[in-house]
Amino acid sequence: MTTTTTPTLDRPPIIAVPRQAWHHGSARLLWPLLALGLILLYNALFTSGFLRIELRDGKLFGSPIDILNRGSPVMLLGLGMTLVIATGG
Repeated sequence: MTTTTTPTLDRPPIIAVPRQAWHHGSARLLWPLLALGLILLYNALFTSGFLRIELRDGKLFGSPIDILNRGSPVMLLGLGMTLVIATGG
């Protein structure tokens, strides 16, 4: 009599992610982004100079430019902290 053995795999099994998980995450993100878009649209239509950008003396001025200038250090700090946490220290 001969016995057969099944070979063992050294790698973990592949787990498939259901499509519903991806759709659930995107649906959760839809409403906040839609609300943000509506607020920006309302302000662009009814607030004078809300999204206006000017070029004076070779420099850009305006609300979006101020937001980007003041937000970039915070963004860089957040990116750095994310990388430190992701790499473990």
